[in-house]
Amino acid sequence: MFFSRSINASRAVTGAKRLAAADCEERHVLSREESNYFYNIRGILILLVVLGHVLEQFYFSSGPARFLYQEIYFFHMPMFIIMAGYFSYASLRIMPLVQGLIYPYVIMQIIYAASDHFLFGSTFLEAMLRPNWGMWFLIAVFVWRLIWPFIHRLPYLLPIATLLAVAAGNIDAIEGVASRIFVFLPFFVLGCKWSQRGGREQALEWVRRYGPAVFLVGIAAHGVFLWGDYAPAWFYGSLSYASLGETQWWAGGIRLLTLAGAGMGICLCLSLAPARTSWLTRAGKGSMTIYLVHFLVIDLLRGFHVPAQISAALQDHWAIAVVIAPALAVTIAAFLSLPAVQTVFARIYRPPSRWVKL
Repeated sequence: MFFSRSINASRAVTGAKRLAAADCEERHVLSREESNYFYNIRGILILLVVLGHVLEQFYFSSGPARFLYQEIYFFHMPMFIIMAGYFSYASLRIMPLVQGLIYPYVIMQIIYAASDHFLFGSTFLEAMLRPNWGMWFLIAVFVWRLIWPFIHRLPYLLPIATLLAVAAGNIDAIEGVASRIFVFLPFFVLGCKWSQRGGREQALEWVRRYGPAVFLVGIAAHGVFLWGDYAPAWFYGSLSYASLGETQWWAGGIRLLTLAGAGMGICLCLSLAPARTSWLTRAGKGSMTIYLVHFLVIDLLRGFHVPAQISAALQDHWAIAVVIAPALAVTIAAFLSLPAVQTVFARIYRPPSRWVKL
């Protein structure tokens, strides 16, 4: 009996080791240069995320700000999701996902619900039940990483994910976070597949090989949106076709065009991101804190009517889009990337160290 238990225990340990090895087998080992490259991409993207949300405050008062806002929204979240997929791997362990995604979501939701209540008079409970600003991203990544171990070996996964993204818009009940999970799934799959096939050199090879065709599709997509005067809500991925005002049979083609049109900005990010250490590297390393907290800074600006005062003073001046909004975005991102600021907020939204050991 004793030996039987020992053998079973040994087998259990061996099985656990094999499972851990299987979890790690798809992680791409990065050199220092590649690490800097990916941190710099994340730095560029988090800066664009902040800039997009700053420009949103001037959307109705500035034509140039509106144009730049739409250009950023064409690709910045798809590329951000590709990066999330790149650093994901197949694992059946749920607790790390809860600690890294759900715990920060709950903590930041409480903070933003309180912020909405005191600054804008929203009901606290209502604000808690509605994902605030970009908090949907944490839920979506949680779901994608949860299902990835079960789908990552499926053949033709990227075409299937794309079909699901297009088909989801036909179902009125699929909106909000649920819609975004379907719409942006192809980019998560793309990032995961990329991590299995290589790093920076593979990305640059793709840009050289497919870049011209991708740019043509991107230009066509931009042309369709400018000519058709489509709402930027198409880029959010959160609404059904009916809610977007498009009930024609070809509405799915518009969504497909938005997905394909993101490729132009993605190619630019991949090709222009430097591989050396810079301020972008620090911003990339602290992108989680910048992402979670910059909404609070913008809420404060809105609460004290700063964007409204700037719009009233400058009217529709080009400086709003070219000077003021980028300066605000860089200032916010630079402040939130400071080591001291990162440490303070990490202690707020990260679980206690004793929980991590569970």
